[in-house]
Amino acid sequence: MNCLVLGANEDEITSLPGLSQPIKFKQYSGYLNASKGRHHFYWFVESETDPENAPVVLWLTGGPGCSSIFGMITENGPFRANEDGKTLSIHEYSWNTVANVVYMESPVSTGFSYDETTTNPHNDDVYDETTTNPHNDDVSTANDNYLAVESFFVKYPHLKKNPFYITGESYAGVYIPMLANEVFKHNSTINLKGLAAGNALLDGNLNSQASYDFALGHGLVTTEWYEKKIESCCECKSGPQHECDFLHPVNVTKCSSVGYASVSTPNPYNIYDDCFPDLYLQYVFNTYYKPQFDKMGLKFPLNGEYKENVNKPKCPKNGHTPYLNQPDVRKALHVREGTKKWIGCGGSYDESKGWTSQEQTSIDLINKYKIGRYVVYNGDFDTMCTVISDQRFVDRIAVSTKSKKTESYREWRVDGKPDGVIGGFVEHYENGLSFVLVRGAGHMVPQDKPEAGLQIFKDLEKYSMNAISITRQMDHYLNSPEVRKALHVKEGAKQWVDCGGSYSVTYTDRDTDQTPNYEKNLSFVLVRGAGHMVPHDKPEAALQLLKNVQYSGYLDITEGKHYFYWFVESQKDPENAPVVLWLNGGPGCSSLFGNLGENGPFRVNSDGKTMVLNPHSWNTVANVIYLESPAGTGFSYKDDGVYNNTDKSTAEDNHLVLEEFFKKYPNYKKNPFYITGESYAGVYIPMLAKEILSKNSTIKLKGSIFDLSNYVFFLAHGLVTTDSYERQIENCCECKTGQVLHECDFFKPANASKCAATQLEQVDVPNHYNVYDDCDASNGYQELFDKYYRETYEKHGFKFAKRVQSEAKAAKCPHNGFADYLNLAEVRKAIHVRSDAKHWSDCGGSYDRTKYMTPQRDTTLELINTYKLEKFVVYNGDFDIVCNFIGDQRFVAGLGFKSVGHYSEWKNPDGFVGGFVQNYEKGVSFVLVRGSGHMVPYDKPVAALQ
Repeated sequence: MNCLVLGANEDEITSLPGLSQPIKFKQYSGYLNASKGRHHFYWFVESETDPENAPVVLWLTGGPGCSSIFGMITENGPFRANEDGKTLSIHEYSWNTVANVVYMESPVSTGFSYDETTTNPHNDDVYDETTTNPHNDDVSTANDNYLAVESFFVKYPHLKKNPFYITGESYAGVYIPMLANEVFKHNSTINLKGLAAGNALLDGNLNSQASYDFALGHGLVTTEWYEKKIESCCECKSGPQHECDFLHPVNVTKCSSVGYASVSTPNPYNIYDDCFPDLYLQYVFNTYYKPQFDKMGLKFPLNGEYKENVNKPKCPKNGHTPYLNQPDVRKALHVREGTKKWIGCGGSYDESKGWTSQEQTSIDLINKYKIGRYVVYNGDFDTMCTVISDQRFVDRIAVSTKSKKTESYREWRVDGKPDGVIGGFVEHYENGLSFVLVRGAGHMVPQDKPEAGLQIFKDLEKYSMNAISITRQMDHYLNSPEVRKALHVKEGAKQWVDCGGSYSVTYTDRDTDQTPNYEKNLSFVLVRGAGHMVPHDKPEAALQLLKNVQYSGYLDITEGKHYFYWFVESQKDPENAPVVLWLNGGPGCSSLFGNLGENGPFRVNSDGKTMVLNPHSWNTVANVIYLESPAGTGFSYKDDGVYNNTDKSTAEDNHLVLEEFFKKYPNYKKNPFYITGESYAGVYIPMLAKEILSKNSTIKLKGSIFDLSNYVFFLAHGLVTTDSYERQIENCCECKTGQVLHECDFFKPANASKCAATQLEQVDVPNHYNVYDDCDASNGYQELFDKYYRETYEKHGFKFAKRVQSEAKAAKCPHNGFADYLNLAEVRKAIHVRSDAKHWSDCGGSYDRTKYMTPQRDTTLELINTYKLEKFVVYNGDFDIVCNFIGDQRFVAGLGFKSVGHYSEWKNPDGFVGGFVQNYEKGVSFVLVRGSGHMVPYDKPVAALQ
């Protein structure tokens, strides 16, 4: 051993209770002296790789008052405490695989740290060196942390030459820059090279204002409430709208009159967790953060309500608290005898004092002290310190320090490999400044995404974040000869593709007339965690919106058109169960994809030859018809092979096909009938319903359910930078009295040339239909996006990298072999496909792009008001780009009907939150499915069925 370390030997951990596996590094723990009898507990783990030369990293957990040992043993340390509270397991993504890491409990009164003069130091914002009872505040904490770090290097002088980095999360967004400032201010010989702050509270005011955009972008509040808040609290004046001061509005009375929005997520630290926070994290949230949210009108559950959930699973799910309080563990760690019980977040802090903004301190670190690296990283599922607020903070610092962007906002990979999983997005500036978004993580990035967290640290020195340039099974299944035969596909029918139908497309301006304030039962349902295809992403949720014998073949109508269908009877009382029509959208995508990939009774295995039962099939409660529409889609065809499909012709054809269906199955015509679907079926469904009702059909149509603002959605999910978002608003929108900014017409801006000059970043995700999928969309769906949707996004300034099919070695979504199966000869014969039918593909229907995307507002109002449609439900997954939930929620709210009750959570049968729902009069609902993409029944089958 290096003789310089001999003085630290008394702190060496020679044996750690509960650790049965050998380790490759030395570790030490004990106390570091700060000011006037204050002693900071630390746990130091040497690097597994070249500890003599590896960088030294200090980790500070925030809170305020939360222990860094909590970070060590639940996030990025070498051990994880098991749930038994007695044993440890090795954590493969520990930061000490590449660095010497020091975990220090700060401020005093946190964890095992203590003050000789008091057991409960007073914590406020005043520091006075002459007092016998020093206070804990931002300034004193920075001073104590600096003294403790110097004390560390006195104990370990051989490491003082090594590069030193200060890292941490949460309220450490205050600790870190202020400690760095202390190091430079004292002309210390510590070799400070940079800092990294995760989900950091860097500016309390920015965090408060960004919370509104974040809440809307993740479906935690309704568009209606958000827009009322903007109208009531913000002045219409020059300058960016986002700078509206919601905490200090011009008209306090008017602003507060909007009332509260209840936010019912179980865990504010990660809104997609189904577990509740650790009780100590609940205490921190309710003590320090909830009052700020209350001031803004965002109402989270009260402390008492959390405690009622003591039997619910908690996050993090381990036994760190009982482990650290075992006598033999405390002894092994050299904890002072008589020290209080360890808790994760127990340090006191005076919440009545304001939190120090780190803007000027950060500017000084870059301009005055020339710090090498300044990195801010955020998980995008955190309400506490949102990705939007921290990205805005970095933007401000970049402007103030004249740090230009060095490259475009782009994706980065968790393992640094070109074909690796996308970890998120990154933007680099001059002077070592960076902002990093971690995709799918909450407040504690190393806990939620440990591999991504380690990659961020590895790239801290490199200033890189690994700059990287960027045959579905269902197709095989549905095109297998035996599957096509089993489904009665006409012989000679073309190959099945999911979205390949022909359609005539024309872009029509949105109807902006005000809707009369009818008092109806309208509902909007948001499907939490679903993307574009709600039944695909959240099948249980989609099925719950409705809550065996099968037939297939063709339904023949005029002009030589033959529509392929697959009909599955209900498993319960088929003679009386409702009849449900399912239509996939596209346009030109096959409903057999919905059947075999989302909410049907079977799922095709990856071999493309065998099937398994889907326990969450919609036919557990209803008779379901899967119709391939329009003609030219899937196995459907037209005798002359000429397709001129439009919205109008498709609606007329679908109605005729339904009449033919009920001629074949007249015993079902008395049953309640519902039209359902997703995506472009948002056009098909209302227009078909109107055809039925306007032609006085005897079909007993009862309702429709379909799965259908871009800027806020992209901002909240980190797909654009705050800087470009705000430039887009400033350049494209006029500020007029009474105008709400979100109603800015980006297609027809006041100054078209100025607006067109503003371009957003080109970013990419593997799957536009679910932004958190790590698999690519199928080739058919990629073609569909490029053909019908890319142009619309580019008109808004959004750029997506084009994906090359030939290089698509990555896994595809959905993960099954339905295309292979449906093209098996025996399958095609069994389902009665014509012998010459083309190869089945999921999206191969043709559509006329000059006559499509018909607005459905007037049709919807007519269905509800004139034809008295009983149920009209719109549901969305919240991870979908193609048809994002904000746009659909605005559509439902814009119909002008009175809401019934508040926007509130709805639960799956297991008791966990499935998403949020807003009901309106006249049987209308909007449902959000939490954590789902475009295909809810695929992503969240339980929620879709619910």
